[in-house]
Amino acid sequence: MKEANLEKQNIRSVAEANENKLNNRLEKLRNEFDRKLGQTRLNNDAKVKELTFKYENELKAERTKYQDIIDHNNKFFERELARLKMSNETEKDRLVTQYETRINQLQNAFKNKQRELEQFNQLQRA
Repeated sequence: MKEANLEKQNIRSVAEANENKLNNRLEKLRNEFDRKLGQTRLNNDAKVKELTFKYENELKAERTKYQDIIDHNNKFFERELARLKMSNETEKDRLVTQYETRINQLQNAFKNKQRELEQFNQLQRA
């Protein structure tokens, strides 16, 4: 019986030693996994920050590009509007001058006809 107890004791010792080895190995694996997971997280965070920075810069460049296009178009339309206003004013002035000239011509023609009529009336009275 003593031998059986001794054998049991040896088996327990071997089992405990194996369990301790497995626990140590498991702990090392956990530590290695946690270290690799942490490193992967750091790498991924760095990549996310890098990509975010890259795309924010691209977005900013696109905004600037389109704002430049909008500004260019606005300046073009402002110049075109000024040109049209000037053309409109010139045309208006030309028409006013033309009508004023025509009115003066009609007034002069009326005065001439009136004078002719007065002269005709004077000739008839004479």
